[in-house]
Amino acid sequence: MAVSALSARRSPLDRDRHPRLRPLVLGLGAFVALALVVHALYAVLGLGRQYGIGPAGDVLLASGQIACGVLCITRARVAASGRGAWRALGIGVVVWALGDVLLRHGGLIGEPAERAVARGLWLAAYPAAFVGLLVMARERLQRLSPAVWLDGLAAGLASAALAAALVLQPLREVAPDPLTAVLYPLGDLVLVGLVVGTLALAGWRPDRSLLLLGAGLLLAAMSDSLLLLGSTSVPYVEGTLLATLRLAAAALVALAAWDVPGRVIVLRPERLATLPFPSLSVLVALGLLVYGNLAALGRAALVLATLAVLAGAARYAVALGEVRLLAGVQRDATTDYLTGLPNRRWLNASLDAMLEGCRRRGQSLGLLVADLDGFKELNDTLGHHAGDALLRDVAHVLERSLDNEGTLARLGGDEFAVVMPAANAAEARAAGERARAALAPSFEVEGMAVHVQASVGVALFPEHADDGETLLRRADVAMYQAKDEGHGVALYASERDPHSRTRLDLLGQLPRAIEGGELLLHYQPQCMLATGEVAGVEALLRWEHPRLGLVQPDRFLPLTERTALMRPLTLRVLEAALDQSRRWALDGFRAPLAVNLAVPNLLDSRLPADVARLLEGAGVEPGRLKLEITETTIMSDPARSARVLAELADMGVGLSIDDFGTGHSSLEHLRWLPVGELKIDRSFVIDLVPDGTGAAIVRSVAELGQRLGLRVVAEGVERASVLNLVYLLGCDMAQGYHLSPPLSPAGLDRWLEGSGVAVAAPDP
Repeated sequence: MAVSALSARRSPLDRDRHPRLRPLVLGLGAFVALALVVHALYAVLGLGRQYGIGPAGDVLLASGQIACGVLCITRARVAASGRGAWRALGIGVVVWALGDVLLRHGGLIGEPAERAVARGLWLAAYPAAFVGLLVMARERLQRLSPAVWLDGLAAGLASAALAAALVLQPLREVAPDPLTAVLYPLGDLVLVGLVVGTLALAGWRPDRSLLLLGAGLLLAAMSDSLLLLGSTSVPYVEGTLLATLRLAAAALVALAAWDVPGRVIVLRPERLATLPFPSLSVLVALGLLVYGNLAALGRAALVLATLAVLAGAARYAVALGEVRLLAGVQRDATTDYLTGLPNRRWLNASLDAMLEGCRRRGQSLGLLVADLDGFKELNDTLGHHAGDALLRDVAHVLERSLDNEGTLARLGGDEFAVVMPAANAAEARAAGERARAALAPSFEVEGMAVHVQASVGVALFPEHADDGETLLRRADVAMYQAKDEGHGVALYASERDPHSRTRLDLLGQLPRAIEGGELLLHYQPQCMLATGEVAGVEALLRWEHPRLGLVQPDRFLPLTERTALMRPLTLRVLEAALDQSRRWALDGFRAPLAVNLAVPNLLDSRLPADVARLLEGAGVEPGRLKLEITETTIMSDPARSARVLAELADMGVGLSIDDFGTGHSSLEHLRWLPVGELKIDRSFVIDLVPDGTGAAIVRSVAELGQRLGLRVVAEGVERASVLNLVYLLGCDMAQGYHLSPPLSPAGLDRWLEGSGVAVAAPDP
């Protein structure tokens, strides 16, 4: 066993490049294994007790012990670390073996002198073993806290006290002199305590070499005790079990030396608060003290047990301090430093527990997320110190507005959250409105009156989400919906969530839809207001989903724009639209066909070449294709957009600005954009009345278009009165449900044949 284990450990020699030592190590290992086998057989068969093992076997035993020490010393030569530990342990094994040799062999010197020298050598082995074990523990156990050292001290003292109670008192009764009765047992007790303490310091998870070393040292201590208990006046007989134990102890130490180098053990902070092993040590020590009142244990056991209890008490005191420190750290970690409110970490940790409580009680829970409007501008203007002061005041006002109906937390920046257990939608919305009303009065910041308002999003458990993370995300989505729409407070709506699970699922199915022909186009006509002529058609995308039916584009396009699918989707739409335009041209209908572009399309330098290729493939003139872009699309990167639009315009493709009036572009851009059409957004048209602000906006855009030579289209015309009004206000074209809803190609054919578009100009 020993020779195979030692021969398998090739890495230390190979790594340290000492090939000449390899035969020596293997030879010594084989020799130790042979000695162990021989003495084990003699001990098991009982031959050692009857006949002894003879001079040759005695030499084999002594040489095997010394070989183990040489193996440890050799390991110290090639080890990358721990050299001092293995050198000290090797010397200890050799000295211990020499003591055994002198004890067994008389004749060289007189028996009393021989015993004295042997005992001296045995005693000298203890310091070497202690030093080696301490050096090893110091190298392998790093950055230990006082609590861990106290764990080791309590475990070592309790183990030593237990060993003293079991061994020391019996030895005192049979030992022939005080030296035998005290020094050896005391050395063994310290050795046992040191081994157990090291294991405790390692968190009771040491590596294999440390376990082998501990087993060897414990076996040596056991054999010493058995030797003194069995025969304290005559030498033991070679070839017995006791002799085999002493050789096995030395062999285990040598095997530990040549095992895989031990890892550095660094205990994690969370392990320091656990107290199972120090508690066990204290219980053992207390048991010994209680038993000491009933029977004689000896002074050493009582002293060691008392010291173990004191070490355990110190460990509990340290643990109490750690608990208080951790409680303070946890409190600081879950509290916002600026406002003193709970922070995002607290919300993340507590929300799921609150939801579980509501789930058990069958209650709902409302989560509000509020974001201050325009706070960044104030922060940039007055500075962060002023912004911090405002946030503290806002937090105070919001907390008062809740009136103990919920818990306010600061998520970070100018964002706050309110958790309202057992609240329904009406109650949560009402809390959001109260919070906005509480913020209505101005705040004084550095002598200035500052007005603050908030956008509030509301999400409900279990209606909108079943876990805390999803609930918080959906409340955040609702907050942005409130901010975008200017409603102040918005309840989460899945159909307006671009990141809902349904939309993500649709996004995953979209590649199949593109390749499988599930995408189709509907077409909505655009009519000239002065003549009623159909002057164009807009292609509108639909998804004929096999399970969900006809899916509108707002359910899947917003996510598509953020992925690489936007390009193949647009190319497929352009291909289908141009193919339909070719078919209509064969029937004599040659009106321009409009297709919408998204931001990724306009930033793609390949778009002009793609459009040219598709036009050529379909046999459609560039002038019969019109590409619609929004102000937001253009402003995402004006320089790149301008280059792509210029190439498209040079090809003869028509360009139109869609949803005009809802973006943030400067009118200056209209001077250099090569567009020929403005489409007024339907939000200004759908409820148009003669004296309203919408009419003023439509008139202004129409006049602007006329001055710039652009055609103006009114979208969202759904009533005859609106149709006539946009004509009076100066628009050139109209598009909307009053004229026609989006139709399939066949439906548009029928509409063109039988409708007779009524776009009569009213009397002046």
